[in-house]
Amino acid sequence: MSVVSVCAIALPGDDLPYDSADEASILAYAKLLERKTLRQVITERLPKEAAEQLIASLSRGAGRGRFGQAVEEGHFSYKPNSKAAPDFGEMELKCTPLILKDNTLASKERIVICKINFGGDNQSKIPCILDETFETSHAWAKLRKLLLIFYEHLDANALDLPIKLAAIWSPTDEERKIMKEDWNRIQGMVNEGRAHEISEGMTLLLGACTKASDSSVRTPQAKSAEPAKPRAFALKQSYAQTIYESLCGDAKAFPKMSDIKSYLGAKGTFETWLEQKINRFRNMTLEEICSELNIEKRSEGLGQHATSVRAILNVLLAGSDSKSYGNLAELRKTGLQIKTVRIEPNGKPAQAMSFPAFNYAELAAEITWEDSSLYDLFTRRFFLIFLHDDGNGDCVLARAVFWSMPESDLDQCETVWKQAVLAAKTKRYELMPGMKDSLIAHVRPHDQRGGPDMKRCYWLNKGYIERLWLKVKPPKA
Repeated sequence: MSVVSVCAIALPGDDLPYDSADEASILAYAKLLERKTLRQVITERLPKEAAEQLIASLSRGAGRGRFGQAVEEGHFSYKPNSKAAPDFGEMELKCTPLILKDNTLASKERIVICKINFGGDNQSKIPCILDETFETSHAWAKLRKLLLIFYEHLDANALDLPIKLAAIWSPTDEERKIMKEDWNRIQGMVNEGRAHEISEGMTLLLGACTKASDSSVRTPQAKSAEPAKPRAFALKQSYAQTIYESLCGDAKAFPKMSDIKSYLGAKGTFETWLEQKINRFRNMTLEEICSELNIEKRSEGLGQHATSVRAILNVLLAGSDSKSYGNLAELRKTGLQIKTVRIEPNGKPAQAMSFPAFNYAELAAEITWEDSSLYDLFTRRFFLIFLHDDGNGDCVLARAVFWSMPESDLDQCETVWKQAVLAAKTKRYELMPGMKDSLIAHVRPHDQRGGPDMKRCYWLNKGYIERLWLKVKPPKA
């Protein structure tokens, strides 16, 4: 018996053109979509009258957001649903967009898996997260095996979007372990009555993204009277990108952390494991750490501390000073932002925290906050390495700590983004949000060269970094 219900208009008769209980048959049928549009596939597969009827049905309201539904109905012949079980027995179908970036197709957004039930809605058909474990959860039931359809995001009807790849993907043991840690962290917040404090940036691979077209919408939670933003489990955008690269077959083989196997056998989380690798050098100067790791001192002046930290991380994470930790698979999957913060002898940060320069045209084209480049930056997980200037020309490793921007602060950054988008649209770049416009973030050039082609980027305010340092700095001995 078929595990899906047939859409009556899709096919003549009652038979599906694939065996819905056979993974190989489903994949082979999905592969028919590659290098074509859905309109082309339907026209080739069905008699003319049936194809025209189906295309007319799917075209009603078929904008870009309708692509997934159009594929479900138009190709796989079943009605979209919100059931907790996967679409095909043990396999979930997900359609995800790609965009052209630096002349290469890249993942446009996170891959949303399923809604999260915080337990306050008795009418919800989704199981409450408090009644599940990761292994028994409806999220893991869908995550363990995905049929992914990658398509190019264009300003066109859903039926005319080019389909680039159809493939089956499953997480590795390492990825599954990190996902479980992410899921447990989110469940723990709900169990503490803090669902309203959940942020997408508090996890590494499996995020809790917002799930409402209106940012003011709230949903009840079981353990608190405070309503929370509706959320869904999702694979983060950086993770979706590495999945696409791995499935393409021609992607680079990115190395793993030098001793990642020790994490798989460890009892702690990936974050505690990584913190311990760095914090064992606490209270040592960078020069002492480099000496212990046999790293030669390579630079002087303002950039010497950043150069030393990079060399230390290369040895500790990649296994060699000649290898870049930035290429490691674990860091690329998580999108982890490793930032070095130098604290001056007076206890204040040496400078604000900068991010990569943005493209003015791309910024002007951003429409929604949750899909913006700034939201993506600030909902990533941060690994902050604090150095304390000893006043004698060297820095002491004070602490390495994981951090994510609180949801309340993230909400305030939406105003910064709106002002930046308006300035980009009107090309009034002098109206970009400054340090006086927000307590958290601002926009300014990364250098002082000026000129019509001057690049700008987002910065976290120096005062905001100072308040963060005061929260995480270790107590005095």
